[in-house]
Amino acid sequence: MGSLRNEGIIQKGGTMNVGAQAVGRGAQAVNYAEKNAALEEVRARLDQVLKALEEHGNAIANREEIVQATQVVKEEVSKEQPNKLTIRGLLSGIAESVQSVTSIATAVEAAKVAISALF
Repeated sequence: MGSLRNEGIIQKGGTMNVGAQAVGRGAQAVNYAEKNAALEEVRARLDQVLKALEEHGNAIANREEIVQATQVVKEEVSKEQPNKLTIRGLLSGIAESVQSVTSIATAVEAAKVAISALF
């Protein structure tokens, strides 16, 4: 009995609700509906950052750099294989730069949370 190896699913009774499922050696599963929803959430949060920068960015010396960095993050998350290091690094820099303006800092933190859910 020790040589039997299950590389599948055995279910007896009950219900299984699965967004994405992979079975067997090397299997991978991606739930595109959830990923797309998370991506839309990230885009919305980044748009909020840009809006907050537009409304309150005059209090920040390097506002244009922050706007450009936010746009780079937005472009990067839209790629098929986004560079997570680039995204996280830019967001950390953005967060550090805007910490003196609460409304912008709050929007950046919301974007960071949404991105954490995506990756």
